[in-house]
Amino acid sequence: MMVSMDRLSATESEQAVEWLRQTGQTSGFMTGFNPGGWPAQVWLLHAMYQNAALIGPQTHHDARRSVIDRGAVEPLMIGGVDLDAASTVSGVPLGYVARPNEPWIRLRWSEYLDQIGGSLQSPHDVPPSIRWFPRGSWAQSVSPPPEGSLDEVTWYTLIDVLSEASPLGQQCFAFYGSLPSRDFEAVEVWRGSVGSLATFIDSSLHDFTPTNVWAADRGSSIPITTSLRPRSAAHTS
Repeated sequence: MMVSMDRLSATESEQAVEWLRQTGQTSGFMTGFNPGGWPAQVWLLHAMYQNAALIGPQTHHDARRSVIDRGAVEPLMIGGVDLDAASTVSGVPLGYVARPNEPWIRLRWSEYLDQIGGSLQSPHDVPPSIRWFPRGSWAQSVSPPPEGSLDEVTWYTLIDVLSEASPLGQQCFAFYGSLPSRDFEAVEVWRGSVGSLATFIDSSLHDFTPTNVWAADRGSSIPITTSLRPRSAAHTS
């Protein structure tokens, strides 16, 4: 049976993140840290999927308006404001997303960019992010890469790579920023073996993967941003 991660006490958590605090990134405790100085890094492009049966001009926003207009669902109202009427449904999920069943199939970033007349190899002004794609609502046939969290496929692939590259029993820390944890009072840090990261979604009771993961000896770090960027950066020494 796989051992789950253990949440550190408040004092232990503060000690564990002290090196991140010293980066001076004031927003880090909310959305995650991106410590520099690493000799190598790689971008993890969050997974997206496509359903060929839905290919056409309809967008996620169109689909939402259709079910509202038919009376199948009620508009989302907050404080008397109709959010559906005042906003555009982009279709981009927020948080951890499980791999969908068929007929949804994996759609690589390069494949989607080719479909919309772009290119993965073209010069880009920003790192991999939502800004690589057209603004507005995505086509209904595409399930976009999630924001703020790794998806199931990318998360477990990352764990497999880290487990293979790490010494047996390698310990690591996992930190949650206050936005995904919804706790603006306490610093939340967990500790366990690299392999125990696989139990994290269940053991932490969050619907996001950790904001930052790093080896106990700080030989590597994985900042998983919770901003509007469907990608994560892995740094290693």
